[in-house]
Amino acid sequence: MGHAGYLGLTVPSERGGRGLPATRAAVLLFHLAYRSGTTFAKLSLQPEFASVLGEQGGPELVAEYFAPMLRGETLVANQVTEPAAGSDAGGIQLTAALERGEYRLDGVKTEAAFAVDARAAIVYGRTSDEPGTRGISAFLVEQDREGVRRSLSPPDLGERWMRRGQIVYEGVRVPIDHRLGPEGSGFKLVRTELTRERGLLAAIYLGVARAAWDRSLQHAAQRRAFGEPLARQSAVRDRLVDAWAELESSWLLVLWALERFDRGERADAYTALAKATATRVALEVIDTALQFHGGRGYSSELPFERWWRDVRSGGIAHGPTEIMRRIASTGLWGEDGPP
Repeated sequence: MGHAGYLGLTVPSERGGRGLPATRAAVLLFHLAYRSGTTFAKLSLQPEFASVLGEQGGPELVAEYFAPMLRGETLVANQVTEPAAGSDAGGIQLTAALERGEYRLDGVKTEAAFAVDARAAIVYGRTSDEPGTRGISAFLVEQDREGVRRSLSPPDLGERWMRRGQIVYEGVRVPIDHRLGPEGSGFKLVRTELTRERGLLAAIYLGVARAAWDRSLQHAAQRRAFGEPLARQSAVRDRLVDAWAELESSWLLVLWALERFDRGERADAYTALAKATATRVALEVIDTALQFHGGRGYSSELPFERWWRDVRSGGIAHGPTEIMRRIASTGLWGEDGPP
């Protein structure tokens, strides 16, 4: 994928990426997902998920880890979630104590993608007792350091290629130059990238859904029941039209949100709304395709059950739907909520 130019789509060209605006990257990811599902499209975003390393890491770290990511030669994971901290990053308990010029990491990360496959990880830990996310810092941690224990979790419902698992940090020593950005800035640094990621993930889910819709359209025209094509039966025809409207309107919402991002305007509420909407629409459209294809649709002979399982993660990963709605509400009433 690196040789084909599919890695680092929005990473600035001076850092080795394609430097595409988010809107153009969304179009490319939509078509990639249309052809191959979520796997390659999400893999293409791995450098974006590690953008904190590219932006805040020193020259040696960037050359050793970020540049190889852009070439498709290594994996750098993100580790935020803990047993008691998921959507609420302020609940992170992993500690990073500065001792004699090094940080000592102690804690547990869970639900981590590439748990036993990543060469290194961006680990978020608490460097002070300040409340909420103000005490959170980011570190680049090689996963073969002494004190790191990795294990796989039971297989997921979908996207099993991520091989998620648990990572235990017990007295892991990390050089001070492996801290990414100033102390306490970890969550602040990742917020901008999360805004863009959510819009791009929405494009991926809609690409998969459009593939399911196109197959349903073809099937409805070819399959006959009660003496006529399914497409002539109102229950089928009307649902296909409704799905078409939902797909098109969701896609326009994604592009509108990412256009705001590309113009440098605040877009977190809009990409959150786009991700929540695209995930819901995609699941409904894929489920409709499965239903229209009957028994074969329910089997692994056709891709609908896998597509549904893979897209289902969109309601959880990178911010669950409930949090997306909460963020979107700031576009209506501001940070303080409704009066």
